[in-house]
Amino acid sequence: MAIAQGDLWGARIWYEKALEIAEELAKDQTNTQAQRDLLISYERLGEVAVAREDLSGARGWYEKALAISVELAKDQMNAEAQRDLSISYNNLGKVSVAQGDLSLARGWYEKALAIREELAKDQTNAKALRDLAILYESYGDFTYAEGEFLDARKWYEKELVIAEELAKDTTNIEAQRFLHIVWKKTEEISRELGDLESANKAFLKWRKLQETYNLNKQ
Repeated sequence: MAIAQGDLWGARIWYEKALEIAEELAKDQTNTQAQRDLLISYERLGEVAVAREDLSGARGWYEKALAISVELAKDQMNAEAQRDLSISYNNLGKVSVAQGDLSLARGWYEKALAIREELAKDQTNAKALRDLAILYESYGDFTYAEGEFLDARKWYEKELVIAEELAKDTTNIEAQRFLHIVWKKTEEISRELGDLESANKAFLKWRKLQETYNLNKQ
């Protein structure tokens, strides 16, 4: 909440207090929930560091989270642990992109992708499908940063397929908002490639969602 309100200092204080408790509880190495709570504390402090543009600090927190998520994910049947591991990989991928280390970012994203594609084989799992779509977007942003615009569009198109599927539930505002964002990405990459027909189509889709669900005011 504090991050959303722009109070980064306040967020850091609260998360550091939570970290003290989590570290104490996690001394019991057999308590997997305590280990996961500690992982989440590290991730939140990483998010604060990113918001403060302290990328080195963020990497440090995310690496701590990764160490725990790797250990917990040794339970191959625990889908939550596998998802947590994919989040750790994705976070490190994003930091690597921000630091300009695109080669390292690709490695992290590939690890995350392998997990998320496996989890998304359950087509009824909306969370897993959305996670996969978000990673496709990360891949798109990453390849865009490399100047590989055609590859970027390929990843955004993969994301769009999932976003449209999730948005078939017209009562799900979050799904509509997500699709709204993806259409905007599609418009931007199409314009970058000089494909004005696709860009205009994407813009009209984006605007229709905005007007239908009043998304510009949410």
